[in-house]
Amino acid sequence: MNMILVYLPFESRLEISKTLRSFNGHEFVLYHPDASNYSVKNMHWRAPSRDGFQSDLARCSGVICNAGFELCSETLQIGTKLLVKPMQGQPEQLSNALALKQLGWADSMLNLSSQIVEKWLDKP
Repeated sequence: MNMILVYLPFESRLEISKTLRSFNGHEFVLYHPDASNYSVKNMHWRAPSRDGFQSDLARCSGVICNAGFELCSETLQIGTKLLVKPMQGQPEQLSNALALKQLGWADSMLNLSSQIVEKWLDKP
């Protein structure tokens, strides 16, 4: 399955959409605190839902999220590929992203980047 779970609650929905809109071969399920449940092409926006999120996490082929500890840990535990974007002004997230990258457990991007997402999506 080419479903990617996206949880970037502090990023602009517009910027997230701009970053992901060109990847037609993938379905993106995007949880965001400012979203209601609706779909636009390959992007399926979801309002926060613990059960829905856990269900989508269990069946996705990759996760794009901030570099906090909890979701990154869950993603690694289930063996799903991970792309992190550390939150600006959060040194612990920069440190987490660096450690994940150095260990070969995740890729990272400092800013939303279609080019980085594209390279990451092509990885097994």
